[in-house]
Amino acid sequence: MRQPAAPAHPYSEIDVSRRRRSGNVDYESWAAVFNVNTMGPLRVTEAFIDHLSRGERKLAVTITSSMGSLTGNTSGGSIAYRSSKAAVHMVMRSAAIDFAPRGVACVLINPGWVKTDMGGPGASLTPEESVTASKRLIETLGSAESGKFFDYDGREHAWLISSYRACSSRNRRHALKSRIRGG
Repeated sequence: MRQPAAPAHPYSEIDVSRRRRSGNVDYESWAAVFNVNTMGPLRVTEAFIDHLSRGERKLAVTITSSMGSLTGNTSGGSIAYRSSKAAVHMVMRSAAIDFAPRGVACVLINPGWVKTDMGGPGASLTPEESVTASKRLIETLGSAESGKFFDYDGREHAWLISSYRACSSRNRRHALKSRIRGG
């Protein structure tokens, strides 16, 4: 007797392709992508926060993507995916602050460009290489890294806001006024 086919994973029907550019957005799929990629990691972290706070490592790791980088977006497209990853960066950065009193660190990791259905055959890493490097990185993480975003190889992504804060408030006001005036 033949087994019935397993139902498709709900995420498999969501279109996160690069074709989805401004003017060609599927808003229903975008909401589903946000539900999975942005709210999902916080839901899981919240569900396990009591266990994490009693654990030895006290570490919540979210797998994300550099496609959520504002400064790294030079090609456009993938609006739903990119925005959901940018949003999860903010969500987990906030969670790092919110859960610090409980001793729980929250860290984001980009697994790299991996040869998967999404990454394609031209990607630079095999799943095994990405997982091995990510596991090695996770073993080194602790409270000092909470709220930070790393590549699988340990390189830290600088948050856009950190470069903004590096400027004096007077310089920020001057730069903003200059941009507003068009100069």
